[in-house]
Amino acid sequence: MVAPFFYPMNTSRLQALLREPLMHFLLIGAALFLVFDQVGDPVEVDNRIVISQADLDILANDWLRRTGRPPSPQQVEQQLRQYIREQVLSREAVNLGLDRDDVIIRRRLAQKMQFLFDDLGQVPDPTDADLNVFMSKHVERFTLPATLSFRHIFLDPDSRGEAIQDQAQQLISRLQESNAVVDTSELGDPILLPLQFDNQTRLQISNLLGDEFAEQVYRLPVCRWSGPVASGYGLHLVYVHSRTAARVQPLTEVRQSVIRQWRAAKQQELNDLFYQGIQQRYEIILDDDIATDLVVRTGQ
Repeated sequence: MVAPFFYPMNTSRLQALLREPLMHFLLIGAALFLVFDQVGDPVEVDNRIVISQADLDILANDWLRRTGRPPSPQQVEQQLRQYIREQVLSREAVNLGLDRDDVIIRRRLAQKMQFLFDDLGQVPDPTDADLNVFMSKHVERFTLPATLSFRHIFLDPDSRGEAIQDQAQQLISRLQESNAVVDTSELGDPILLPLQFDNQTRLQISNLLGDEFAEQVYRLPVCRWSGPVASGYGLHLVYVHSRTAARVQPLTEVRQSVIRQWRAAKQQELNDLFYQGIQQRYEIILDDDIATDLVVRTGQ
């Protein structure tokens, strides 16, 4: 018997064959066959896809929202074809079990449940008493921070060297003794920061000049030259123009903000109640290793 003899396929011919649509169809079919073989018998599902006028209205409204105009008849047909395609592929994916153990799908379903909680939990309109109680529990949210307005003269240690402290003391003494308005723009050294700061909070000053500088400058007297105060840049002679204390805003000034935050808090409370009711239907079992690790981490 003569053994069969196979001619090697030319590389260019193989590449051309792989570009053929029929070959793509065969490869996809083979892949689906392997998936079905791994999954086993598919779960029987309803193979009817019923399209209602309400479905078309939803598609049309979505198009109107995105484009600002109603869809044309051709666009309606295109939407319908795409909708049917999504239905067919999504149902087949569920039939194959592709929705199981998928973190993206799991998070999306959990998100949809969260939306359902929001729809079910109708938060009533708050009264002034409700808002005042809420503000009293969250005073920090509605407190305007203290502010400071000041100007400064910067002394650069790189250019002044060891003499910087003596020069700072001489300059501050001269400024304190003078009763006239002094032009200080030419007294110090150049710096990229502004020489005048208006209505700055402690945090804003800290971000620019450091925590220690902000801590010291907030303790300086008003309407008097003080210093030197050190920062990461060098030394500063500071004149505080004004200081405002922290102030809790009255409800009349922040009503809309308080209402939004009150509603969000109440919505979260209702969502937690819904979740607790659902969670009670499930038994949560942790592996021994996980339970032990949690005890070690929490110290319980």
